[in-house]
Amino acid sequence: MPFRYNQPRDRGPRRPFVAYGPHDPKFPGMTLLRKAVVVPHAGYDVWEEVYQVGQTQRPRDLMTMRVARTKTGDYIGMPDDARYLVDHKGIAPELRTIDHNVCSVGKSSDGKWYGWSHRALAGFAPGDVVREGDVVAAKIPVGTKVTNDAEAKWFAAIFAEEVS
Repeated sequence: MPFRYNQPRDRGPRRPFVAYGPHDPKFPGMTLLRKAVVVPHAGYDVWEEVYQVGQTQRPRDLMTMRVARTKTGDYIGMPDDARYLVDHKGIAPELRTIDHNVCSVGKSSDGKWYGWSHRALAGFAPGDVVREGDVVAAKIPVGTKVTNDAEAKWFAAIFAEEVS
């Protein structure tokens, strides 16, 4: 059965709010009030995060989001995105560089390195060759061949940068 984004949401047990923080740099101007893991998965967790977006802490000034994060706390995206990347494609998401705060590369169980954004997803493995018109051809010369795993990760990172 093909994967569908509109599958029913996970309805796992809720844990009490476990973490409090003054501010999340990912959302400037919004104060993170609390967050908690609500649905644990094998490769990621779904968190419920509550932000103050107005002047008070009344319900109309609060925003609640469900997001997916790696086990180390790095942001993957929405739960459906994580379900597709981790459960369906077998990718272990990572941050592209330590300066980034959103996972956009990862190695899959089939041995390929993938790069992605909200626009596109592509995998790279040793033996792949850059062709005319490829997204990575903007930064890597046409005809360049991936020779090892480290280069495959580098190609995936360039792809993620180009499509973001």
